Amino acid sequence: MTLEYFIALLILACIGAYFVWRNNFKTRQANAAATFRAAFDLTLSDLRNSESNSVNATYDILMASFPAHESAVLEFSRFLGFNRKAFLEAWHKYAYHEDMKKHPFPFLEKYSGGDVVERKRLRNLAITNINHLLSYANA
Repeated sequence: MTLEYFIALLILACIGAYFVWRNNFKTRQANAAATFRAAFDLTLSDLRNSESNSVNATYDILMASFPAHESAVLEFSRFLGFNRKAFLEAWHKYAYHEDMKKHPFPFLEKYSGGDVVERKRLRNLAITNINHLLSYANA
């Protein structure tokens, strides 16, 4: 066995290992994206189809599913690469207060209150913010 033959085999083995790793990574990324989308599907459906105009209807829907959302965000964000910072900014815009230093905890109360028109606007804002988050899983 010559040195050139050995080097060629080594290069081919490295290329093969890279393709196996990349395929595995893409599969895990696709699974995380599917789980991420599934975590928000029921919430979006509830927000779009809810007839309730109570003061806290939107807040109650969002808060009930927040733990699943947060878990899905943490898992999915690991696979984003260059888009991770923008994705996490969108997540903070959806789930947290504008002043993160004063309020470092989830602040979904921003989607409740007001008169009927304001509550509909806040519900639509929540739907818009969720759809923006989901756009990262569709890319």
